[in-house]
Amino acid sequence: MKEIEKYTIDELGIPSMVLIERASMAATKIIMEKIKPESVLVISGPGNNGADGYAISRMLIEKGVAVYNIFVGNKDKCTTENKAETGILNAMGHNIISFDDVKNNNKTEFGNGLLIGGGILLKRKYDLIIDGLLGIGINRNLEGEILEAVEFINSKKDKSFILSLDIPTGLNADNGMVCGTCVNADATITF
Repeated sequence: MKEIEKYTIDELGIPSMVLIERASMAATKIIMEKIKPESVLVISGPGNNGADGYAISRMLIEKGVAVYNIFVGNKDKCTTENKAETGILNAMGHNIISFDDVKNNNKTEFGNGLLIGGGILLKRKYDLIIDGLLGIGINRNLEGEILEAVEFINSKKDKSFILSLDIPTGLNADNGMVCGTCVNADATITF
């Protein structure tokens, strides 16, 4: 998958933002046709997998779906595409809460004017949880907040449909090995 993505960007000249937007439009269409969610939690990391999650969030919000976003990772390590998608969501008035704020129960106002404590986000039931944490580049055991986020996602398996983007976080795309643990997704959309 890495080689195909690199070829598409470097050799064909299709910018990664175009790929993210196209993939997100296709994913949103599938989500609305097959899952029809009313409430969605999107958990995103700092890479382009997270950017996919944010773009899908925006498109679901435009369709009237209640979407909540949690960011896991170091904001200083966000890709250019991730920063762009974050900026678009923020410009729409939709905030993204950090996993730290969730764990510390800090309050965040979401685009619908709703002020929610982070701890509430962990307790709510969602029709759909989207795993946009890590994509095809993982090659070591999960640790820290990423591991905590994966464990949280897996704890919701019996109450929410779990959808991973590209590949479940924690699954090595090169050899299919689990990197300690991985998201136990009900489905995966690969772009």
